[in-house]
Amino acid sequence: TPPFALPPSGFVPNLGQWEGEVAYRGQAGGGSFFITASGVTMKFRAKDDPPLSPLFQRGDDRGVAEAGVLARPELLDRRCGSPDPQWRDGFPQRGHVLRLNFIGANTRPEFTGEERSSGYSNYFLSPDSARWRSRVPHYGRVVAKEVWPGIDVEYRLQSKGIETVFRVQPGADWSQVVLEYEGLDAPLRVDANGNLILSTSLGEIQEQAPFAFQNHGRVQKAVPVWFRILSDTRYGFVCDEVDASRELVIDPLVYGSYLGGYGPDELYDVEVAQTGHVLVCGGTEADDFPVTPGAYQTEMEVISAFVCKLSPLGDSLLFATYFGTWTSASAAGVDVTGRIYAGGGAERPRVPLTPDAWDTTFAGGTEGFLARFSADGTTLEYSTYIGGITTDIIYEMQMDTEGILYLCGDTNSDDFPVTADALFPSAGVSGGFLAVFDPSVSTIRYSTCIPSDSYTIPWDIELVAPGWLWIAGFTETGDLFPVTEDAVQPLGGGGRDGFFSLWDLNENRLVYSSFLGGVLSEYLLDLSVVDSERIVLTGYTYSEDFPVTPGAWDTSLTGITDAFVTIVHLPDTLEYSTLLGGSEADDANGVAVDNGSITVLGNLTNSPDFPVTPGAYDTVLNGNGQPGNSADIFIVRMDRTLSHVLYGTFWGGAGSDEGYRAYFVDPDTVWFGGRTWSGDLPVTPNAVQQEAMGIGDGWFACFALPPMDTTFITPTPFVPSEFAFSVYPNPFNPTTVFSFTLPQPSSVKLRVFNLLGQVVYTTDLGRLSSGEHHHSFNGRDLPSGLYFARAEAAGMVKTKKVVLLR
Repeated sequence: TPPFALPPSGFVPNLGQWEGEVAYRGQAGGGSFFITASGVTMKFRAKDDPPLSPLFQRGDDRGVAEAGVLARPELLDRRCGSPDPQWRDGFPQRGHVLRLNFIGANTRPEFTGEERSSGYSNYFLSPDSARWRSRVPHYGRVVAKEVWPGIDVEYRLQSKGIETVFRVQPGADWSQVVLEYEGLDAPLRVDANGNLILSTSLGEIQEQAPFAFQNHGRVQKAVPVWFRILSDTRYGFVCDEVDASRELVIDPLVYGSYLGGYGPDELYDVEVAQTGHVLVCGGTEADDFPVTPGAYQTEMEVISAFVCKLSPLGDSLLFATYFGTWTSASAAGVDVTGRIYAGGGAERPRVPLTPDAWDTTFAGGTEGFLARFSADGTTLEYSTYIGGITTDIIYEMQMDTEGILYLCGDTNSDDFPVTADALFPSAGVSGGFLAVFDPSVSTIRYSTCIPSDSYTIPWDIELVAPGWLWIAGFTETGDLFPVTEDAVQPLGGGGRDGFFSLWDLNENRLVYSSFLGGVLSEYLLDLSVVDSERIVLTGYTYSEDFPVTPGAWDTSLTGITDAFVTIVHLPDTLEYSTLLGGSEADDANGVAVDNGSITVLGNLTNSPDFPVTPGAYDTVLNGNGQPGNSADIFIVRMDRTLSHVLYGTFWGGAGSDEGYRAYFVDPDTVWFGGRTWSGDLPVTPNAVQQEAMGIGDGWFACFALPPMDTTFITPTPFVPSEFAFSVYPNPFNPTTVFSFTLPQPSSVKLRVFNLLGQVVYTTDLGRLSSGEHHHSFNGRDLPSGLYFARAEAAGMVKTKKVVLLR
C-alpha cells in the first residue's frame, strides 16, 4: 500500500445501466455522489457496505446496489435525511442522504465528461442483457453547461468528497447561484473559519469556505467571497470587487500540478522568466519521467537531474529533459534570450561537459555543476563542473539585467577553485562559495569562498544592482565566518545561526554581514529587500530565545520549531521580529514585501493550530496533523509591524507535503514547488499532470492571495470559550479523530477504556496552545465493541462513547 491516499477513481456516466435521472456517479471521501440535472444527491456511510449479492458482483465499482435505488427520483424524494427502518432493513448500515438542489436553474443542462482515465467499469445488473453495459469510461471531472445563464458548474472528486466549481462568464450575474439542501438535521450555519456546516445523523459535514479568482493576464487575482445564508436550507455567495469583463471562478483551487514518474521525484526550484514561462528543476529516479520528444536527454540511468519549461499558466509542458547520471538540479534560471540554466550537484563523474567547460575535473565527493540549454531544450550549449576534492553543490542562482549569472552554494573542499582576486581564498573547514558566470565568454570570471569553522550553506541570493547582492543562509557558530563591526548580531547564539551578508563585487568587498539566531539552531532561507534601509528575513528556529520585538504576533516558541519573520533596519536595529507557528513543527522558506504587508510561505507545518484565518483557502491541516505522517504548506500575510496575521491558510493533501523554493511574481502571487506523498493534492484542470504517479512525486503550484485594501478586517485568532471534546466518525472502522478545544494552554492526555474499565490506549500530548486540536486514533488492534474515549486537560475531563464496528 503506498503511503498516500489514493485519488478517487473518477465519475462514471449513466449509459443506461441505472434507471432514473442520474447523469454521472462518483465515490470519494466515504460518500457516493449522483449528479443530476437539478443538482447533486449525496449518500454518506458510517461504515463499509455489506458484501454485494451475486447479482451485483463486478469489477471495481462497489456502490451500484445503492445507485440502482438512489437513481429513482421517487425514492430520493422520500429518503433524504436519516434512513427509515425500511431503508435500514434493505441496507444494514448507518447512512445519511443529502440532496443539493440548484434553485431557478436550467432543468436540461448539457453534461460533458472530461479528463478520461484509463479505468472503466462493467455493469451486468439485470437478467435482460439489453441493459448490460461494458467498458463504461471514468472521467476526472464533469461539466454542466449553462446551469444558470452564463454560469457553468464543474464537478471534481477529491479524497475528502466532491468539489463543486462555479464558472461565471464575463457579464453574467454571479448572484443567480442559489443552492438548497434537503435532508439536513439542523439549519445551515457558517463556522468561525467561513466553512458551511451541514448537520446530519452521522455528525457534521463541512463544505469548505469558498475561494474565487479572476485571471489578469498570467496572474490569477483572488476575489473576496463568502457564503451567504438565505434560509435554514438555502445559501448563496457574496462576491466583492468583481470585474464584470472577466470570467469569475468560485473555486478553492488556483493552479496545482504533479510532476514525476513512478520512481521518487523531487522538485527543488521553480522560477518565472520575464516572458512569463515557468521553469522547474530537480532530481528523479523515474525512468518514465515525462520528458518531451527531441529533448536533449530522453533516457535516464539510476538518478538524473531534470529541467522543464512550461507555458506561462503552467498548462503546457514545452520541454522536459533529463540531465546527467547521479545528478540533481537544485537551482534554475533563464536569460533574456530564453536560454535555460540549471545548477546542482553530481555524485558521479557522469555529467556531460562541453569543450569550453571552465572545470573538467570530477575531483571526488559531490561536484557542483552548471549547465545551459537552448531555449527549446534540445541542445546543451554549455556545461562545466565547479568544485574541488570533496563536496560542492550549487544551491541558488540569479541573473542581473546585464545577463551576468550569480551562483552560491556550499563546499567542503580546501582546494575549491577560486579566482586570483578572491576575497576569501579558503573555505575553512566547510564553508560556502560565491561565483559569477559570464555567459558572453562562457566562463567563471569571479569565484570566492565564504569561510566557516565547520558548516555553512549560502541558500538565497537577492540582487540589488549589477555586482551588488545579498546572500542569506545558515552557518555553524564560530570565529571564521566573516561578520562586520556594525552587525545587528555580531556573535552567534549557538548551534547553527542564520546569516545575511551584503556583497559589492564591483569593489570586491563585504559591505555588511551579521548572524541571526538564539541559543540553539536557526535556518535562514529567504531574504527580501524592503527599501534602501530595510530587509526582511524568514526561516525557522529551534531557539526559545530567538530575538523578537515587543508587540510581535508571537513571542514564544510553542512547537518543535517555529517560523520567524524579521525586519532589520540597517545596520544595527531589529525593527520588528516575530515567531510564527503552532504546537508542532513550522518552517518558512519564502518572503515578499509590499507597501502594506509581508507575505510568508512555509515549506511545511505539522501544527493543526497554526494561525489560519476565517474564510481562508484551507483552514484545516490535512491528515489530522499527525507529526511525521502529514505536513502542509502554509501561506501567511502579515502587517508591516508583524503584529497581526491578515491572512493565513494551509495548502496540501492528506500525506506529507514539503516545499523547497518559492518564487513571488508579486506579493500577491507566488509559485512554489517541492515533493509530496499525497495522492490528493489540489490540482487544477489545466495541470500538466493530474495524478500522483509514484511514492514521492514532484509538484508545483501557483497561489493568489486575497487583495488588500483599507477595509480589510484583521481577524482575531480563535480562542474557544470552553473545553469541548468530540469524536468523528462514530461509529468508526478502524480510525477516527478526537477533536478538542482548549480555552487556555493546557497539558492534554487522551485515553480509551473498554467496558471493563481497562485502559486500552493512552497518549500524553504534552502542553498545547489554546484553540482547536485534532488527534487520529486507530483501533486496528481492538475488537469490535463499545469503548469510552476520555480527554483530560487542566483538571477538566470529557468522555465520549465510541463504537468500533468491523
